[in-house]
Amino acid sequence: MTSRHCTRRCYASDFDNISKEILTTATSIFRCLVVTRAPFPDTIAVETKLAKEAWREAGQIKGTNVKLTPTAVKILLKCTSHVRGELKTKMRTLTHSFFGFRSSDSREVIRHNRDLAESLKEGSAFVFKDWTMKKGIYKTELLQEGINIMWFVNRRFHERTAPYKLLERICDNLLDTARFHAGVDAPTASSAAFCIDDEAFEDAIREHQLEEERGVDDNKS
Repeated sequence: MTSRHCTRRCYASDFDNISKEILTTATSIFRCLVVTRAPFPDTIAVETKLAKEAWREAGQIKGTNVKLTPTAVKILLKCTSHVRGELKTKMRTLTHSFFGFRSSDSREVIRHNRDLAESLKEGSAFVFKDWTMKKGIYKTELLQEGINIMWFVNRRFHERTAPYKLLERICDNLLDTARFHAGVDAPTASSAAFCIDDEAFEDAIREHQLEEERGVDDNKS
């Protein structure tokens, strides 16, 4: 990769045309990897590894082999805070209206918001479709709304993300999370985190069975 010597902050425009194309593609891939593989990386080494993977995939997509430089790594790593900030900003607005948080400086409203937040965190209630009864695990519409506003707003989503297999990455990440809570995988560094109990999964299975039974009855009638 060739780029002009930087005595100032470097930008993508500092690179030659071929490197610029690789960087643009790698940036999109890196954003996907950050969200699906390491939303909360422990060290900079984790992010750097993802940057290298994104650069390698971008080179394969473009059919060329361009050396990754420290400057390009720095540009890619800047995307980490950007994509997290974008996701947090969008989810904050959605969460505010979805769960009924109120906007006010009054003590009553502040107390209401605090109590609501604590109740939603208790037993990870916020991941359920019915967060009061804890029914419908991972069926909350908030998750889908978040995915839609973050990734599917642009009508060219499929065209632009197909080479990066974004949907497959999201599915893999959801599967890994489900395996962790189901206790399928071996203990990891995050094993100390809260695990959804077996009763919640049993309720979800029973709920699914009842839905299937109702569907069969409807077809018969």
